[in-house]
Amino acid sequence: MYGTITINNSELDDLIIARTDGTPTYNLTVVVDDWDKEELHQVVLGVAADRDLKLGKLAQPIRVAVTGNVVSPPIDATLCLIGRERVLARLDKAINFAESKNGQDAATIS
Repeated sequence: MYGTITINNSELDDLIIARTDGTPTYNLTVVVDDWDKEELHQVVLGVAADRDLKLGKLAQPIRVAVTGNVVSPPIDATLCLIGRERVLARLDKAINFAESKNGQDAATIS
């Protein structure tokens, strides 16, 4: 996909990663039915592939956002152990922080 993608939030019904105001942090949202290690692994791999990124380029910022550290167990295990609610809250906080520092919407895909 090329160019800016705009999606009306009312068209989205299954957000995996959403800010506290309900807006998605990742526009190509994938559905996670079960918060388990294997499914989380597939989601992270899928997002990396969608963004044409190597796994580490995606996993490392997620790791820092959810643990506050650059070292942790594998990202899928880390997300599973921390738990859905805490991970989503920490990702939301990290995105809000990045947006405030950059003065832009960190979740926009261009």
